[in-house]
Amino acid sequence: MKIVLSETERPWLACAVDTDGHVGMKLQRQKQRGKRYAYVVPQFGFSNTHEGITKHFAELIKSKYHESKEGNPYNHKYKFSTITAHSEKVKQLITQILPYLIVKRERAIYVLNFCEHKLANPGDHSTKSRRRQDQDLFWLEEYQKNYPNKRRNRGRVP
Repeated sequence: MKIVLSETERPWLACAVDTDGHVGMKLQRQKQRGKRYAYVVPQFGFSNTHEGITKHFAELIKSKYHESKEGNPYNHKYKFSTITAHSEKVKQLITQILPYLIVKRERAIYVLNFCEHKLANPGDHSTKSRRRQDQDLFWLEEYQKNYPNKRRNRGRVP
């Protein structure tokens, strides 16, 4: 699936990513037929309290959006989110908006390099898969070290 953004959509998408968006990596865990799998995926997403903006973002990245509630039961607000973890999509999107990114530019370059690495070395389920998983975990550890997450490091004392 090829994603081609227009000249007006590229800066808009870059601005949305810089403000309320997310470019990153995540360890995805999955269980199939009693076996557990863990693999690293790139992420490109957006969340906001305005449904229309999130819906437009989801249309641009060709993904679905969902609604969730935040806060306590008596004082909650609705939040809309959309995210894609498809390596080819993430690569195409970052490549197109990279000249317009300001705040999350370095992070996007790192994720773009990871996507290129992942697409150049497709994974398989043979004996090489463990080596591939170790490489991906190395990329993830470097990412977490270079770009710490406030929520992930909440309880740690430096």
